[in-house]
Amino acid sequence: NHPGVFAAAVSENPVTDLLGEWATSDFGRYIGRRAIEVQNPWENIEAFLARSPFIRMHQNHAPLLLLHAENDMRCPPGNSEMVFHILRTLGREVEMIRYPAETHIMLAHGRPDRRVDRLERIVAWFEKHLGAE
Repeated sequence: NHPGVFAAAVSENPVTDLLGEWATSDFGRYIGRRAIEVQNPWENIEAFLARSPFIRMHQNHAPLLLLHAENDMRCPPGNSEMVFHILRTLGREVEMIRYPAETHIMLAHGRPDRRVDRLERIVAWFEKHLGAE
């Protein structure tokens, strides 16, 4: 939503496609209602697309690290895969890390080694792109 504002970014288990989220998430209908105040896609498909972040992803030039839990049913991995594919196709710097057998709440309940890996990757990403202070 804010091209040119960020020098680098990390996104974890994002929602990037409201239509896909509606169809595949265990919470999709609620997210669609909250984000666009439309119960079902056929009532206003344009709103589902217009409010989906992937529509504007081509405007992103900031290096992006995507972190996704493979068993996340709240925000299925297809959300990150879509963004990864768009940015890679555009030749932008993007990296995607998938954590096998982890769920949406990996941050709190995931395997300790994966939680440490997540933090180390985030710190390394920002040090690489923003410089260490």
